[in-house]
Amino acid sequence: MTDTLRKYARPHGVAILILALLQACTPSYSYKEDAVPETVKLSGRLQTLFAKTKLVCFGRYALEVPLEAQLIMGPVWFPADVNVINGGLEAVKLRVLDDIKKIKLEDQEAEITYNGKGPVEASWQIRYYGDVYDKQRGSLSFNTYVNKGDVTFIIMDIVSRKTEGKRDTEEAATSRQAQLAKNVRLRMSEEVPDEDGFCFGNGFISDKSYSGQETASAGIYLPSFPDVTFSVTVQPLCGKRDRITVEGPEQNLKHAMALLA
Repeated sequence: MTDTLRKYARPHGVAILILALLQACTPSYSYKEDAVPETVKLSGRLQTLFAKTKLVCFGRYALEVPLEAQLIMGPVWFPADVNVINGGLEAVKLRVLDDIKKIKLEDQEAEITYNGKGPVEASWQIRYYGDVYDKQRGSLSFNTYVNKGDVTFIIMDIVSRKTEGKRDTEEAATSRQAQLAKNVRLRMSEEVPDEDGFCFGNGFISDKSYSGQETASAGIYLPSFPDVTFSVTVQPLCGKRDRITVEGPEQNLKHAMALLA
């Protein structure tokens, strides 16, 4: 853990939601009106709750929470969609067959253009046009299945008309898929990586490009206060203000914290 990461992750008023951007641009926080923009003094119960804390990560952020807190990972969106399935190489084979079957069932004119080895060891890839219109537009879809023991990451992408102001191509999408497949790895649930990248579920993608819009959501559950939960949604926007939305159980985080007083 670096000092840079730690200095952004200290108890701050009532905020269970102490966020630090993982080795990225300096974060600036923009809270919703109802998300306690000012510091609120901790009650005795909360001081006890925050006596021992830990760091967890989701998206590009580290989050300091009470030691007992459980992070519930919500939807995340990286420049490519990433799904996670359990099972080894046999599970990958079955999933590929199932995905191809679904593609063809959705449209009889769907076309599988590639079904073979992926860009890294223990990986597989399919490329396809979902229908005749996708083919006319050049909207080629990619699914890359990267196996890591009992877990497989499915990285999805599509050739779009423009990427970063330039016309996208199959070669460019192939390169993106290869880079993501190379950089994805398993991550223990309590691990906060000490490098640029993006946390999701039990995975981590090493990345410092910040080349596309990203979002990450998570919930915080406190066993000591089972009736109170919090959700956090972040959108890292380097060069702009990072957008952070914090919500408590009744639309007002200050009221939620009063429940704990």
